[in-house]
Amino acid sequence: MAQPLTTRGLQAAVVPEHSVAEALLEAIPHPVGQRFLLPLADLARDTLRVGLQAAGAEVVEVPAYSTVLAEPSPEVLAEIQTGVDVLTFTSSSTVRNFVEHVGQSTAQALAAQARVVTIGPVTAATAREFGLRVDVVATEHTIAGLVDAMTAMS
Repeated sequence: MAQPLTTRGLQAAVVPEHSVAEALLEAIPHPVGQRFLLPLADLARDTLRVGLQAAGAEVVEVPAYSTVLAEPSPEVLAEIQTGVDVLTFTSSSTVRNFVEHVGQSTAQALAAQARVVTIGPVTAATAREFGLRVDVVATEHTIAGLVDAMTAMS
């Protein structure tokens, strides 16, 4: 996880075991009195901010990017209706947006026939909230980890 920083000459002070807010909170030693800048998505969970503030840290959140619902073409939507072998989800917003586009009953039917792979436990929980079965949750919560999880399926 720290590799992109290292390649740019920076060193990560803390690297959690898993790429979820809860793991990062556990990995940050003594946040009381420290100041944190959190660049994040406009739809990000508030878990990290709330946890740091509860531990006595000062936190400033900065929206770094916005998640926008794309509009798939009618051809793509028609192709999806024929079924898929694997459904992959890289964030909770990808789950929500997929269900919004195809409808919850279609999403559930597709997930019932396909293998469903998520990038991490938070995304898996969102998929389950929409009634989608989750077959595999990537151990490493990155795109590379998601690919590894898919290739390990048999």
